Amino acid sequence: MTRGPEMAFSLCLHLHQPVGNFDHVMENAYSRCYLPLLQALSRHGTVSGLHISGCLLEWLEGHHGEYLHLLSRYLRSTGSEMLTSGYYEPILPVLRADDAADQIGAFSDRLEALGAGRPRGLWLTERVWEPALPGLLHRCGVEWAVVDDRHLQLAGSDPGEVWRPTLTEDGGRPLTLLPSSKRLRYLIPFHTVDEVREELSRMRERGVELAFYGDDGEKFGVWPGTHRLCFERGWLERFLSMLGETPGIRTISPSEAAERVRPRGPVYVPTASYREMGEWTLPVGERRRQRELSESLGEGLEDHLREGFWRSFLSRYPESGELHKLMLHLEPRVRESGDGDARASLWRSQCNCPYWHGVFGGIYLPHLREAVWTELLLAARKVLSRGEPEEVDFDLDGRRELILGGASLMAVLRPEQGLTCTSLAWTGAEVPRPLGHVLSRRIEAYHDLVREPEGDEGGEARTIHSDMEALEPGLTGLITEDGWRRCLFTDLLLPPEADVELWSAGDASVESFQDSSADWSWSAGASGAIVESVLKRGGRVVRKKIRMDPESGSIEMESVLEGGEPGVLFGVELCLNMLTASASDRFLSLDGGRRRRLGESGRRRAAAAVVADLWRDVSVDVHLGEPGDVWFAPLWSVSRSERGYEKVFQGSALMPVRPVDEDGECRVSLALRIGAAGG
Repeated sequence: MTRGPEMAFSLCLHLHQPVGNFDHVMENAYSRCYLPLLQALSRHGTVSGLHISGCLLEWLEGHHGEYLHLLSRYLRSTGSEMLTSGYYEPILPVLRADDAADQIGAFSDRLEALGAGRPRGLWLTERVWEPALPGLLHRCGVEWAVVDDRHLQLAGSDPGEVWRPTLTEDGGRPLTLLPSSKRLRYLIPFHTVDEVREELSRMRERGVELAFYGDDGEKFGVWPGTHRLCFERGWLERFLSMLGETPGIRTISPSEAAERVRPRGPVYVPTASYREMGEWTLPVGERRRQRELSESLGEGLEDHLREGFWRSFLSRYPESGELHKLMLHLEPRVRESGDGDARASLWRSQCNCPYWHGVFGGIYLPHLREAVWTELLLAARKVLSRGEPEEVDFDLDGRRELILGGASLMAVLRPEQGLTCTSLAWTGAEVPRPLGHVLSRRIEAYHDLVREPEGDEGGEARTIHSDMEALEPGLTGLITEDGWRRCLFTDLLLPPEADVELWSAGDASVESFQDSSADWSWSAGASGAIVESVLKRGGRVVRKKIRMDPESGSIEMESVLEGGEPGVLFGVELCLNMLTASASDRFLSLDGGRRRRLGESGRRRAAAAVVADLWRDVSVDVHLGEPGDVWFAPLWSVSRSERGYEKVFQGSALMPVRPVDEDGECRVSLALRIGAAGG
């Protein structure tokens, strides 16, 4: 077969670690991937495009300044280039346009200071595309952006032309799209270098002028088994040598690729991301149907299936939607304040990782949620007015919320969802301490695939999209779906025979007043805000009152049930997130007794409880008024990570429980004090 003309190869790598990731994880990624990868590219003089997220760049500045010197030398010596993005790796379309433009501009300024010129191209976070992006990016001086070849398939492009740079526009403002080859992304580095060379040869023979590879740099050392493959076994050295030695292939930068190959267009791309992302956004039932249909169609034809839309994560996970909408609610105030520290904190709170869930832990990882909530609280403390609550439907769910802020507390109360509290933080410390970001458990489509461990797989390199095993036995017994949102002050009715296990599993036999009809009112005074509500559900009524003083950190709550069935159990649930179930410095103590680690469950008679986090120096003291039955349990979820299926601690549940009396009534009173743990 006659070979085609010379083909260009453009290598574009994305390096990212989320805001709030553990230092040891960052160090591991640096030593096993980021540093040896850059050293290898420098040795071979390989021309590339590099995107390093602002989160990771700031960490590198603080921990490994020598890396940035090596990076600057590499860029200058090879003509390689840096790609811009939102500074802290946000999903751009879900930000306000001015905010997104400011992030891109600030990050481009920072990258220009590295000495490689003004960035011309953009790494599109998670390749989440919406049709209005060309206008935004053109405004920011961005000439081209990396997408997947699937984006062009969805736009109806000829399958034989999806490798070609493509022009699109919005309002007459153009943008070139550089499509990354799915075939190459699945080959590199999981197949032999010879197989990659053969694929490049086939592409060249078909008349392809540009082979564009844009993917995660973590594939070269962080993904399971890839450090051994790429560096110990020499795959990366052989690959880079092959690129430099194969006749008819020349490595070029992404900007050169955008200029060298004549683009086609205009082409209009619908909302899109990579295929797996679209699958993860779907409701579990639809995801199962898609999986069955994909298997019946076979390889190749599955690409013709249309998946979901990234924004669906914001409704699928109300915890994500609350974080996103509160961020949007605060953004104009941060902008108007002109406070640079508040702006930086707001931007860090927009880091995409805790807003969604796919292969990586994402929203299931408490330390990532903790990090972005902390940043959002830092911004809020600077711009949120103290004193009178703000009544507003900030999350656009058709129901009004109350936002309270003060010297000691910040909270979101939901009078129209059972007068619950879904966000609670202690703001009396130098760094705010989020306490209420508990994730309710839900069924995920991959739960169908969880299987017990079968032993070590030998450390072989594998894509994170491959089949996974459970990382410990017994996970299938932890898979559950909560029948109500796990938060604070939820009124629950339980069957007389209910036990701690049934309650902690979120069983459907437990009735929640979160979805009851409600009449409510509030007032504010010197001692804080008072909210009163009448909750009605199935002939039962709960008369509820909460007094919250954001200045002192005190909360008083009383729920009185009327019309209940005698013998039924009535409780008010408190869910708090202290980040870990096993550490000795996170504990529950009842009536001043022994310190129970938060992984314990049980029931005891008590009149007071303390849930404390000595590591973050915060505690919640709960007084029950009179001795009674107190239930407690950890909330475990089962989620998938790049290593396999694992259980993750989502928070602690604590509930005073009382039997309904012969008159159908029951009363639960709580007084909470939130402050420093005091050692």
